[in-house]
Amino acid sequence: YARRALTALPGVRALHAQPVVREFALSLDAPVEAVIERCAAQGVNPGYALGRDLPEHGDGLLVAITEQRSRSDIDRLVEVLGDAVAAESAVDLAGARS
Repeated sequence: YARRALTALPGVRALHAQPVVREFALSLDAPVEAVIERCAAQGVNPGYALGRDLPEHGDGLLVAITEQRSRSDIDRLVEVLGDAVAAESAVDLAGARS
């Protein structure tokens, strides 16, 4: 459910198509560290920036969802991450125009 909902967001794609259990990687069309900061400001930890350890995945975000998370927790993640990606994509576009 979480991967489907997150990858339905504009600017968010699955990094791979393999089946997952609790963790999956996403590719974002926005600076990952800035997205993480925006989410944290809303009290949500969206995941781990893959570029910290894997430079070739600088746009990657590792998301872990355990059975302790409810559907409403996931829905909140989707909302907050979607807003953060949209906001950071707009900032990125504005900076590219300057």
